[in-house]
Amino acid sequence: PSPNYEQSVRRRDVVDHFRALVKRLQSTVKEDEDGEDEESLPDGWVKHLNEECDPYYHCIKTNQTTWERPVKPKLPVGWVKYTTDDGAVYYHNELTNSTTWEFPTE
Repeated sequence: PSPNYEQSVRRRDVVDHFRALVKRLQSTVKEDEDGEDEESLPDGWVKHLNEECDPYYHCIKTNQTTWERPVKPKLPVGWVKYTTDDGAVYYHNELTNSTTWEFPTE
């Protein structure tokens, strides 16, 4: 084969790879538009994309990494989440009038 043929094949491979990446990115953006944003992740978890644009998740607090999307636990009945002006999160129970910095378990 001529050098031009080999260059053409390589360009086509690059273009095909690029199109595949764009498709993956678009599907990831669509997931995020469907409500799967970082706000819906448990506290301390961050979503990343690997080189192939596959999502994976990392917990800053524990340094744990997983391919499975972590599920954000629901607040028990009566608890409300608040954020201070400086970004700190706390929880208040409207039934018992108690407040805590830790995620309530009951």
